[in-house]
Amino acid sequence: MLAALLLSLSLPTAAAAEASWAVGPTVDTIVLPGRYPSKYAPDAQSAGGFESLRGDTSLGVRGVIRPSDYNRFGARARYGFGAEGYRNATFSLEYDRYLLDQNGFYVAGGGGLGAGTLRFKSASDHILKMTTYLFRAQTGAGYTLDGYGGEVAFNYTVVVPGVQTLVGPGGGESEVKGGYYGQFGVEATAFFGPLRR
Repeated sequence: MLAALLLSLSLPTAAAAEASWAVGPTVDTIVLPGRYPSKYAPDAQSAGGFESLRGDTSLGVRGVIRPSDYNRFGARARYGFGAEGYRNATFSLEYDRYLLDQNGFYVAGGGGLGAGTLRFKSASDHILKMTTYLFRAQTGAGYTLDGYGGEVAFNYTVVVPGVQTLVGPGGGESEVKGGYYGQFGVEATAFFGPLRR
């Protein structure tokens, strides 16, 4: 009996054997607002004359693990850049639930929490920089094959600014408040790993 017990502990369970994971690159862009952000901190806007940017790109890496049929956990790190000195580095943890999964095609939805930094630079050489806290809702569709897959997703991210610092051309700093930095975006991810179909 003891030998049977030890053997059962040494072998992976069916649930563990079915668990899957994958990692891969991701690229995304802001769709709305058409010019980002929709509103700067008022004091930063009046002092620095910041312009909202049109066009950005974010590149990153994303990893997911699917421990059961309906649940997926993930993490991502990304770096965004664009006009107006736009720089945005973030890290987030996420959860998705599979809403449909048939013959390799799936639809999943969920959300995540994260943090990061955000920076803009105006034509007058003022810099607005801040820490940010992220609340993300997302839904996407994808297809998995043996060892790789892809996903296209839409997301809405509530961006809560922490301390916002306005840096003048001479290096002087002042704290500003306000602004709205939320964004609706679209992203594409390529996954590589022992994905479960």
